[in-house]
Amino acid sequence: MSVITKTMVLIPHSYTTRSSIITLEGDGIIVIKIRPGIQETVEDAEENLAAVDMLANGIRRPRLLDLREALPISREVRRFYMQPATRNSATIVALLVDSTLSRVIANLIIGLTGNSQAVQVFSDEQAARQWLRQANAN
Repeated sequence: MSVITKTMVLIPHSYTTRSSIITLEGDGIIVIKIRPGIQETVEDAEENLAAVDMLANGIRRPRLLDLREALPISREVRRFYMQPATRNSATIVALLVDSTLSRVIANLIIGLTGNSQAVQVFSDEQAARQWLRQANAN
């Protein structure tokens, strides 16, 4: 027998947008995986941030941004992500890279945040997750 009431709200744990797959995991980390071969637009960035906000549900959460298949972002998209409200919506961010291109993108992101202590670059996903869990626990 199913016990569902009108006051219950189903909160999705994942959104797929044109440019990303965004997931809230059980440990509270929001994972943003950039989809391969898609050039992100400002509209994509707005949609991705809206999905993150919906998953975060008003709570600043740690993020794992998987840049391994990301294409370079345009100046307009960088400007969007430079906005204070966008930059301050996460507690800490781990950037996952595996190539020179993804490392360049990660370094651009660090430059945009203005707070390199809250952003770290990793080539190992498990190390990134461990750092996020430890840093978020403090």
